[in-house]
Amino acid sequence: MNWTIEISCMILLTSFTGSLFFLAWYAAGRCLEKAGYVRAKYGLLKIVLVSFFLPVSYVFLKSKVIISINKQQHKIIFVGRRKPG
Repeated sequence: MNWTIEISCMILLTSFTGSLFFLAWYAAGRCLEKAGYVRAKYGLLKIVLVSFFLPVSYVFLKSKVIISINKQQHKIIFVGRRKPG
């Protein structure tokens, strides 16, 4: 059960990160296209596509925050920061 919650969190956070990058790409892409930088727009699109596949935000949260899972209520509780060392 624990691994299913971990994978679900990873998919959710990766989708959220990719969507934020897509919105930023869309806004920047309109300006770049008007200025004539179509190749730069295409390069930024590659970064957006990678952000949909790599779970960077999930890995960041796992390394910085202790995530406790309450098994009785199936809730994820963010306890606090990990202590160094």
